[in-house]
Amino acid sequence: PLWRESGGSSPVILLSTDARSAEVIDLMDNAEPLELREGLLILPVGTEPLTLRLAGATRVELAGTLLTYSGFVLPGRHAELSLKLRNLFEESGEFKLNFGEAGRTLRLEPGESAEVKMRSPATENAAPELTWNFAGTPGRLSPVLPAAVPVPAGAESGPDIRLNHSRQRVELYPNDPNRLFMTWRGPEDLSAAASLSFSAGTLTVEVEVTDDIHSQPCMGTDLYNGDGIQLGVAAPGSENGNALLFGAALGDSGKVMTHIWKRPAGIVAAGSETIRAEVTRSGRTTRYRIGIPFSMTGMEEAAFRCGFLFNLLVNDNDGHGRKGWLELAPGIGMGLEARKFP
Repeated sequence: PLWRESGGSSPVILLSTDARSAEVIDLMDNAEPLELREGLLILPVGTEPLTLRLAGATRVELAGTLLTYSGFVLPGRHAELSLKLRNLFEESGEFKLNFGEAGRTLRLEPGESAEVKMRSPATENAAPELTWNFAGTPGRLSPVLPAAVPVPAGAESGPDIRLNHSRQRVELYPNDPNRLFMTWRGPEDLSAAASLSFSAGTLTVEVEVTDDIHSQPCMGTDLYNGDGIQLGVAAPGSENGNALLFGAALGDSGKVMTHIWKRPAGIVAAGSETIRAEVTRSGRTTRYRIGIPFSMTGMEEAAFRCGFLFNLLVNDNDGHGRKGWLELAPGIGMGLEARKFP
């Protein structure tokens, strides 16, 4: 099986093999043939696991990475992307890279690399197309780039994120018969809806949590053991530890508590005081409003507006200790791994 866990650059690799034919199989057991030319196989690596089947192969080797790309496509909007191309073939040749109305032609020697900055078209499902022709053997590649979700400049109706499904739930004691009472029972037990917006140099995150029993006896670094939320923000392509990891909760005393487990490189401790947090609870609903200045993300505002990585986790404690959480994506609950943030 092959997949990509990184939230940054998505590679297109080149494999060398003596297989007669090749195909990839997805998680639903759907097979799709791959083009095999002169023993070379081009394979885009995405976030969905794929199994590669090589008929009659006695060897397969990684020849290298043909194309990598960083950045995000914004559906309906232009976006700046960086594409890196390397000639993995044994002869010099001409590569043509087209992206909407933009196009570049590059001639590369064997092993030579080049980086191209391109602006994506403001269309849905935009994808670049790379073509080449070596010794009469043409090739074509059109990888699917990761898409970002536009964050509104002000409050808009409807949440951007919903956490209410069993696939978003992580249980800490799934097989302990003595703790079956701690198992998640559905959205009425714990669920959340979140909205993001920009205003005055600040990313505002509003989260509304439905929780049947509220319990938060912890503070400081242990805040995650009680009811509360954790937010992760990072720049595209960040290393696992280079991110902002912030938490907020309403203590059993009624006091709003916050904690920062991790800051991006270069952000000093004093800066934590600039993150604003409001938390209130009424009935079974807990509402959070978090204001994060762009300066706390380790990114310039212009870069931040071009795309960032974001993750949300909602912790669950009904009075008998932390029993699990709901998460937008992996990367917080089992340790900080910013490259897994969407």
